[in-house]
This record gives sequence, structure tokens and C-alpha cells, in this order.
Amino acid sequence: MNDLFTGRPDPMRPLAGRRALVTGASRGIGRAIAVELARRGARVAGVGRTMATLARAMKGLVDARGDAAVPVVADLADPASAVRAVDEATAVLGPLDLIVHAAGTGGFVAADRLTPADWLASRSANLDALVYLFATVVPPMVARGEGDIVAVLSIAAVQTFPGAAPYCATKAGALAFVRCVREEVRRAGVRVSVVLPGSVDTPFWDQFDLGLDRRQMLAAEDVAAAVIAAVTASPRAAIDEIHVLPRAGIL
Repeated sequence: MNDLFTGRPDPMRPLAGRRALVTGASRGIGRAIAVELARRGARVAGVGRTMATLARAMKGLVDARGDAAVPVVADLADPASAVRAVDEATAVLGPLDLIVHAAGTGGFVAADRLTPADWLASRSANLDALVYLFATVVPPMVARGEGDIVAVLSIAAVQTFPGAAPYCATKAGALAFVRCVREEVRRAGVRVSVVLPGSVDTPFWDQFDLGLDRRQMLAAEDVAAAVIAAVTASPRAAIDEIHVLPRAGIL
């Protein structure tokens, strides 16, 4: 939404009218991001792997025009599915100018017990999906000379943890890929940011008994706030990377 007299973006609602695609929108961090973008007026397409879960997550999300969020079912680890997801979102919203990739997976397995299936599952969800999505959304943004892309990864991209080798390795690979893309498109008018959160209290932790005090963890909304900070930065600025940790540090 532009200011009526100057044509500049409205400083009070800098996201109103933006056309956003959010992956991992079915739950946790991705849903919190989708909710916050919609609350601030962005038109949102949320990507998830199952319609039942995704539809529940998107229910009630409306933008400044009163349009409902668009659910898009896709397995981004399949390059053809990634293309279809972007095409479907674009067909409803128009050219996408804001991408937030929050989809991913995690788990714990010692390196000496690692199987090929463990590795492929982590690589597909945390690295391949990001690469295929970027390959789909970056060229049209570069052609238009504008856009924001945010990859929500993990502090595990820069900090190793015992028992999490596949997770750390694939997140580190994703970070390296995003950093390369950032430098390739920076002068084309496309901003690429990374958010590296520490432990976030989401249903992910329900499957593990690690003795962590979840009350000290971040909330999904804390990560969403970092994403909003990146995409609402001054047009003169680019926020390359944000580390968001619990106040107590790495738990």
C-alpha cells in the first residue's frame, strides 16, 4: 500500500498488499509467520504437505482486503511440486514478492548409527527443498528487480550438536547455498535474509525426552518477529542474518 501523496510505501503498514508465500505453514514457526504477515496486511499463500492440516492452520487468516490465506499443498523436496506450488500461489495472488521458507525437519541420531535413509530424509527436507524453491522463485524476482526472500534455518547451521550430524550438516549446507544466492542477486534488487533461531517451543519436542526446560525456549512468534524485522527494513538496508536465541543462550 503506497502513501497517496508521495507514492512511497505506507510506513505504518509496510506489508499491506505484499504477495507472500510461506512454507512450513501448517504448524509451528511457519504458521506463526503466516499469521503475522496476514495480520500486517500481506496476502499469504501457505504451503504444507497435507490439506487437512494446512487448511486448519490457514483458517481465519485474512489480509487487509479481507482475502483469506491460500492453502497450497506441495512436497517441496520434489522439484516439480515446488514449481506447481509457486505457480498455484502466483495464479491466485499475482507475482510473488515475499518468500519465507520455514519448512524443514529435525531429529537425533548418532553418526555411528546413521543410515542412508536417515541422511536422505534430512537432506531432502532441509536442503533439497530449499534449493528447489529458490530455483523457482529467484529468477522472476531478479527479472522484476525486486523482492524479499527469508530462509528460516537453525542455529545448528553454525553450531554443532552431538547426535544431530545430519541436521547440522544439512542446515549448514542450506546456509552456504543461501549466502551464495544472496551475493548473486544483491545488486539485482532482491534481498535475501537468513534467520537462525535457537530452540523454539513447538510440537517438534513432543517426540523427545531430552530434559530441556521448554519454558526457557523461544516461542514461534519470536522467530516471526525476526522475519518481520528483515522484510520491513528500510529499502536502503539489507538484513543479511539474524541470530535469535533464548535469553539463557543455547539450551
